[in-house]
Amino acid sequence: MKTAITGGVVAATYGWLNAISVPLFGVPLTVIAMAVAGTYLSASQGKPEKKNARFYTRHVGYLFMSVVSVSIIPNLLGWNWATPRLEGPIAGALAFSARYWVPSVIELIPEITKKIFKLKEYSKNEDSSEES
Repeated sequence: MKTAITGGVVAATYGWLNAISVPLFGVPLTVIAMAVAGTYLSASQGKPEKKNARFYTRHVGYLFMSVVSVSIIPNLLGWNWATPRLEGPIAGALAFSARYWVPSVIELIPEITKKIFKLKEYSKNEDSSEES
């Protein structure tokens, strides 16, 4: 009986919460909930972080990145296949996998930048010369 009552309360408040979350975040509450679930599952995998502040900062960032990616990128690129029914599962998958691919992308950015702009590796400033 308690489950039925809880389900009824959630169903009754769902429309009201969606009416708030869509104008505020640009996505329905289900997308945010799936992103939270994906982030939670990601946090339960692998080695635990030693610093709590770093842990929470990273996972809130992964959550934000997945929700923003689902709400902006399909509209920006004109992906008609990314219907609102797919936004929740995509947000959950992005939030879950972000723990694994975001650090790798961050490490690759300097290398890609060097290749694009043809920057050289240097160890000393060219203006400073040794005066002996």
